[in-house]
Amino acid sequence: MAECKKCKLLEKKENVIYEDDIAIAVLGRAAVGHVKVYPKKHVVKLEELDDKEAEHLFIVASYAATMVFEALGGQGGTNILVKNMPEEQHVTIDVVPRTAGDDFNFQWEPKEIDEKDMKDAGDRIKDKCDFIGHDKKSEKKEGEAPKALNDKNKKELDEDSYLVKHLKRIP
Repeated sequence: MAECKKCKLLEKKENVIYEDDIAIAVLGRAAVGHVKVYPKKHVVKLEELDDKEAEHLFIVASYAATMVFEALGGQGGTNILVKNMPEEQHVTIDVVPRTAGDDFNFQWEPKEIDEKDMKDAGDRIKDKCDFIGHDKKSEKKEGEAPKALNDKNKKELDEDSYLVKHLKRIP
């Protein structure tokens, strides 16, 4: 890791609750159960990570939120916040469990924008949304039929699969 303060803290491996080749999750101090997820690679902006690394960070944060909720008997849900600012020196995803009366205030006064500006921004964003969920390498060629489910694929979708099991979890 590079010479930023966060990298130095992560090298000490204090309060680590999860670690793999891409991400490291440590306990934070904002609330009981607060978890901070960092990429092991030193990056200041989320955009500096490739798609797989960024996706992996959010998967780790999502599982951390689930584990915190289940381990602490979640009462008020969980906020997942991304710190993606040069001042922070290192991308961080904070998982903050919420409880009734925790006095975290994420309220702000919304600003009103002109209807024309809103429509223009919406149109520009909508044009870029066509790329969501499409991996350029794995796109089907024109006229190619979809793959049929064979016995191997059906087994993977079995009801006892961990991929399906978490979808049926009742909070």
